Amino acid sequence: MLFYIYKSLNQFNNINIVFSNISNYFDLQILTDYLKTLQAPVTIYVHYSEAAVNSNVLDKLLIENFTVKIICEIDKDLNGILSLLKDKPYQYSFLIKNEEEYAICEQIAENLTAENYAVIPVFDNNLQFFEDNVFLDKDDVLASGLGKREIFAHQAVNTNFFGDLIVLPDGKVYANINGKPIGTIENSVYDLIIQALDDNNSWRFIRNEKPCTDCLLHWLCPSPSNYERVIGKMNLCNMKQE
Repeated sequence: MLFYIYKSLNQFNNINIVFSNISNYFDLQILTDYLKTLQAPVTIYVHYSEAAVNSNVLDKLLIENFTVKIICEIDKDLNGILSLLKDKPYQYSFLIKNEEEYAICEQIAENLTAENYAVIPVFDNNLQFFEDNVFLDKDDVLASGLGKREIFAHQAVNTNFFGDLIVLPDGKVYANINGKPIGTIENSVYDLIIQALDDNNSWRFIRNEKPCTDCLLHWLCPSPSNYERVIGKMNLCNMKQE
C-alpha cells in the first residue's frame, strides 16, 4: 500500500509507520531504501512481542538513522523481552491502564533514560484512574506558561491533530483516526489538506463548546485530544467553571 503514496511522501515533515508484523513485510528493503532518500525524519513503530525476535531487522533500521519505537503493554512477558533489548537505542512507549501498571512501568524503566520512553495512559472504562491521574486542575492549567501565540493557536486549530494525515492499510486517509475518512491514497495531498481544514472534527476541533466555553481558562487548556473522543467528555478537568 505504501508504494501508492511514495510520490507524496516527500511533501511531509515527519513520517511515522506502524507495522503489525514487520517480519512479514516482504518489500521492507525497497521501502527503507526509498525512505532514506527523503529529508523527513522517519519513525518505525513495532509491538514489543515481535521486537526481540526481529531485533536484527530493527538494528538495520537504526543503522539507517530511523527512530525505532517499541509499543509495550504491561504483562508478565514484558520484563524478559526488554532485558534482551535494553542495551539498544530503541525508544519505548508504555501503555498503562491503572496505577499498578504505572508502578510496574517505573520499575521496568529504571535502566532507561527519560528521553527514551514515554508513559501513555489508555482508556478502558477506567474513568477513576483518568480523573485521579490524567485530568487537569486549575494549577496545572495556570502553570502551562503559554505565550500569546500558543493561546491564539488554540482558538484556531487543534494543536494535537493539526498537520497529521493517517493512512490505513485499506487506503483510506484520516485527519484523526477517531473521525471519518477524508479521502483515500488516490487523492492528492493538496485535496486531503483542504478536506482536513474543512472538517471541524479534526484539525479544527477546538474548545468552542460547553462546558469549556463557560470557563475563563479554556484557551489555556491543551487542545482536545483523542481522550475526549473516547471518553465522551469535552472537558477532561477537575475544575468548576471559572
